[in-house]
Amino acid sequence: VPSFLVRAIGQSNPLAGALNRISVTLATNVELPGGTIIEILGLVGAATDDGALLLIAGSEESAGVFAASGIWNRSAGSLAFNISSVLWPKQAANISFDLRNGEVAQSSPPLFIAAHFQGGAAIVATALATPGRTLLGVENGTDPMRIFAVTFVVKAIGQSDP
Repeated sequence: VPSFLVRAIGQSNPLAGALNRISVTLATNVELPGGTIIEILGLVGAATDDGALLLIAGSEESAGVFAASGIWNRSAGSLAFNISSVLWPKQAANISFDLRNGEVAQSSPPLFIAAHFQGGAAIVATALATPGRTLLGVENGTDPMRIFAVTFVVKAIGQSDP
């Protein structure tokens, strides 16, 4: 049964309104030929408009494996992109892309990865593993789409003369 052996995802910035680099590492137990479509699902809460997103290879081994860009769908919270060459069985590949965080605080939503081969076969949507670490003082701040809205803790005003 085709499956993901490695399926990890993380983020660089949990702050509301901030530019946020999402990084994905994947490996499968089968060959993913050129033309295979990879989908990252569940990235809800981003403010980035629909359209093409630049994909950044995360390692020398990943260069040329993925297409240069993917298609972002904001309302679905999904990114779809192609394998451009071949991803061999057990070959770990890293890809990153930038999203702008929304303004509303939220916990990291459930995140999934799927693959669709030409000819109809697929690797069904499988949960992505998140790091669960503190980042910039935000608990679970490394988990994608964990958004923290900065607020004032103390709100006071005064004057010295009437």
